[in-house]
Amino acid sequence: MPGSSPRVVWSRLVGREVLSDSGEWRHECEVEYLLSLPEAKRAESSTASAAPWTAKAKISGAFAARA
Repeated sequence: MPGSSPRVVWSRLVGREVLSDSGEWRHECEVEYLLSLPEAKRAESSTASAAPWTAKAKISGAFAARA
């Protein structure tokens, strides 16, 4: 949502709270996205430049299952 304030969220990668618009959170969401892909597809992706880091809610279950 444009104009809304960033939320504070827990990052499992850095082990502390971060802002939802921070680079740390974006990186975590990109990692979650890549982990949600099948291995063959993951190998094709050399970068996560197109990872939908704003779609965090859609893939959060995949990351939680790996915990």
